[in-house]
Amino acid sequence: KDYATAEAQFRKVLEKSPDNSDARFFLARSLDAEGKKDAAAAEYKRLLEKEPNHARANYYLGRLLYQAQKYAEAERHFRKSAEADSKFAPAHYSLGLAQEKQGKNSEALAAYRKSSEVDSNLTQAHYNSALLYKKTKKYDEALAELARAGSGGDVEYQRGEIYLKQKKYNEAKDAFTKALAEKSQNYE
Repeated sequence: KDYATAEAQFRKVLEKSPDNSDARFFLARSLDAEGKKDAAAAEYKRLLEKEPNHARANYYLGRLLYQAQKYAEAERHFRKSAEADSKFAPAHYSLGLAQEKQGKNSEALAAYRKSSEVDSNLTQAHYNSALLYKKTKKYDEALAELARAGSGGDVEYQRGEIYLKQKKYNEAKDAFTKALAEKSQNYE
């Protein structure tokens, strides 16, 4: 994790071989890890000028844009990443996040679904889908997604809220009790 030294080494490689895509990508990653977000974004953009379908460069640039709350631009880069590497679940998941921030809930649900199809261990996609269904009062769909999201205080809390809305008070009590047992300081 000596990113400053890594940065210097990748710069040396690029002095000798300015078209080295790997060096440019890892320079950007090093800059990002150092907190030099603008410089990292500039390096990703340089790489994408030469290789517009570079899946990882699009993904990491999308992350920077998402962090800067530039959701439409982030969405575009996440989409390009997902198209370039359809098996890269984080790109699909992040695409869903960017779409959700823009109120594109049905598109976000589709992106979350795709991310969990690609990587069944990505349970956060199910959790986020459940929250979207909950917002639109599709409680049965939300509960189904929560069942796929695994367990834990956050899942149980959401489950409890849905059961309350459905007036299933015993189930709500059970879910809230589990949430309190897991994270009593958060849910008291």
